Amino acid sequence: MTPQEIFEKIQALATITSAIARREKGAVAVLNEAYKATYGHTIEFGCKNCVTKAYMKLSSLTLQNLIDMANAKYKLKKGIRIQYPAFSANFYTSENITDASAEKMLKAHPEMIKHFADYPKDQDGNLQLSVSQKQADGEKPLLKQTKAELLATHLKVIGTDADPSLTNAELVALITAALNPATGDKQEDLVDHVVTQETLDLNPDLVERGVKVGDTIKYPAKSDLNGDGDGSQDNSGAGH
Repeated sequence: MTPQEIFEKIQALATITSAIARREKGAVAVLNEAYKATYGHTIEFGCKNCVTKAYMKLSSLTLQNLIDMANAKYKLKKGIRIQYPAFSANFYTSENITDASAEKMLKAHPEMIKHFADYPKDQDGNLQLSVSQKQADGEKPLLKQTKAELLATHLKVIGTDADPSLTNAELVALITAALNPATGDKQEDLVDHVVTQETLDLNPDLVERGVKVGDTIKYPAKSDLNGDGDGSQDNSGAGH
């Protein structure tokens, strides 16, 4: 099915909005068909308001979104949900990751390729990044900054000096919360998290900082280091 045909299916949902809201069997079936055509799998029924969420997700798509999805070179494995960068409000799944986001992630952390079902390969079967991404010069990741650099970044972003006694991880969490208001911008919004192997797998920046399984770190309360929050997909096939 072409992106245009899928887009027309999605647009047609507007004519049965009331029936979908009433959870009429036929209308939900039509919604489910459009969802499968778009994402390659049916709605994950059983969650609270899953039908409404599916309808809203489809309704927000443009024809260009669908064209980009059809031409995507990078696809995450079903069930995988990655938070990147660590402590940020960014979560990627097979449904929302873009080629640009995937290449930026893999350029910094090539070991993350194990979470991808599809990606560009060279003649030897190895990951092949685009020329533009190879040449891109990104900003220095927060978790790679020294304590002095983090204190300076804190002053620049938040506008006040940071407590020098805070750990690097706590400084990163505060700076990231300020840059991403949805995660909250108050220190009291930080919670303790005991690091697991899954945490390290999905947040490779922590490995670079020397964080180990069993360590306790602080991070914004609304952040989801293990990718198992409300917005996750069916995790039965995660393959972590």
